[in-house]
Amino acid sequence: MSLSTFDTDQPFTPCPAEAPAPLAGRAHGNNSTSLSRLLGVVPGMLSSLDTLTAAGQHHVMSKIVTFLQDQATHATHRVSHGNQRAFAELLGHLTCESERLLPDVRAFSRRAEGVVALLATIT
Repeated sequence: MSLSTFDTDQPFTPCPAEAPAPLAGRAHGNNSTSLSRLLGVVPGMLSSLDTLTAAGQHHVMSKIVTFLQDQATHATHRVSHGNQRAFAELLGHLTCESERLLPDVRAFSRRAEGVVALLATIT
């Protein structure tokens, strides 16, 4: 199947506007060094997305979203409720993109890198 069979003129359909629940913060036993090391795995996963099929992209994106949600849940107990909500919204956008039939790898990667950078500043 060639790319020309896809209708590229079709307008982008955003995910339904749902108010994401704030992340439930709780204390985390990891120190900032181990969190930095864990977050360092994400860029490698993101760089592999271009080489995967759509099914592979969905799988890896799902892993990244789950990982970032877990890390955000552990880290956001140090930030205000407003910032927790902002993290939840960013993660909601990542989830939405990862569930699209043909996800935009570049958009997903930019957002995921932003979440990683924000998490790195919290710790």
